[in-house]
Amino acid sequence: MKANILYGIAALALASCQNSDYTITMELPNMADSTMVLLKGYESNVTTDTAFVMNGIATFNGSINGSQVRRIIINNSRLYANVILEPGNIKANFITACGEGTPLNEKLVEYKQWSDDLNEVVNTKYNAFMSDSTLSSDEKDAKYDLLIEDFNKSIMTYTDSVVALNKNNAFGQFAFWSSYLNMLEDNGSNYETYKAALDKAGSYIASFERIQEGTKQKESYNNTKPGTKFVDFTIENGNLDGSVAKFSDYIGNGKVVLVDFWASWCGPCRRAIPMVKAVYDKYKGDKFDVLGVAVWDKRDKSLKAIEEEDMTWNLIIDANSIPTDIYGIYGIPELILFDADGTIISRSFSPKELDSIVAEALNK
Repeated sequence: MKANILYGIAALALASCQNSDYTITMELPNMADSTMVLLKGYESNVTTDTAFVMNGIATFNGSINGSQVRRIIINNSRLYANVILEPGNIKANFITACGEGTPLNEKLVEYKQWSDDLNEVVNTKYNAFMSDSTLSSDEKDAKYDLLIEDFNKSIMTYTDSVVALNKNNAFGQFAFWSSYLNMLEDNGSNYETYKAALDKAGSYIASFERIQEGTKQKESYNNTKPGTKFVDFTIENGNLDGSVAKFSDYIGNGKVVLVDFWASWCGPCRRAIPMVKAVYDKYKGDKFDVLGVAVWDKRDKSLKAIEEEDMTWNLIIDANSIPTDIYGIYGIPELILFDADGTIISRSFSPKELDSIVAEALNK
């Protein structure tokens, strides 16, 4: 009996390791013959296969063990479709931006439709109260906060149910990543909720590279949340004259310091600079200072923007991703207020809140 059981287990294991064939078909009637179509790794963005349009159709053929997320991109266009690579005949639909025709791809279509429907409901509610002239600005802000809270709860509830049924396939990975790591107004502040969900989802979901990256960002954010001490970093040519700059040159030295992580190409960053300037002009002195840290940018672009915006406060440039990795910053501008001893007072607040937050810190 034992021999038969062991044989059955061995045969099952062997079968599970065998590759199965897949075909991806794309109907592209408006594309010229020989247009290149790229199949890319969703995590790495590395091209794993290429096909060419012929008579309005392009096709990928291959074999796959298990399932993997891929993105199909039409060369030199904005057309793309996310597909779950799995055995069977898959049709890439560039209208829905999904694959269709196989079990996991049909789940992907259903998930995409649910997400689109939720977004439509949220946008309708948002437009309704924002256009309501009887509401004050504070009342609109309160409604917005509640809307986002309800939106994120809906995402978590639905995603948890989806992931519970797809813990060992690529659709489960994609659903968890696209939901938990892309929730509105989420800078990592819900770290404990996220970690509990990830632990429940299991090791296969957690192994998805984009989830690993997102987890690291949330951990970094959690390690630098309000109440924690600043983490130092060094930028070799970070000063405007090209000399070495350290974050600790400016933080933890007896002043409350507002740090603005920004980039020259970032529209919201540029729009926030006048508000940073207003706070600097109002409160600068023995108790308060401002530091701008240029990230994800080229040195010459930063220098040009500094001149254009008349940024006269302390500046570090050429920081690239060094501070954003440390502080778990995924979007800019990111504003962080540090106390005189280097403790983080507040972060991820709106530029419109600058004056009140700084005034409160200085008057405590």
